[in-house]
Amino acid sequence: ILYTVDMIDHDITKSGAILPAQVDRVRVVTGATPEVFHSSPLSAIEGIEFAFLDGTHTKEGVIAELEYLESHRADECTILVDNARDKGWPELWDYFDTEYNKYHHVNLDTMTGTEVITMRN
Repeated sequence: ILYTVDMIDHDITKSGAILPAQVDRVRVVTGATPEVFHSSPLSAIEGIEFAFLDGTHTKEGVIAELEYLESHRADECTILVDNARDKGWPELWDYFDTEYNKYHHVNLDTMTGTEVITMRN
């Protein structure tokens, strides 16, 4: 199942963004992180293997998202954090360069930087 979280309901299951054969495997959650993590269905998810974070772009927001993932992940979980080297959000760049050391991570030098984190037991 693919869970997508957005503050705005873009009606992706009806817009054609999701193929008809895939609609049953997509769950759209409307809300803001980290508050939405405490509500169904996200509060009950276990075994997350992959996550793509393109959320708040703040240090506090990324910390909350990573804490949620850590408590709901599979034995191994790969996480991509978008905009990790974006000049518009320098606190993320600094956080991953100087503070974050809980799990192995590397930055992909894309236009705005993508941090790749591997959480594993």
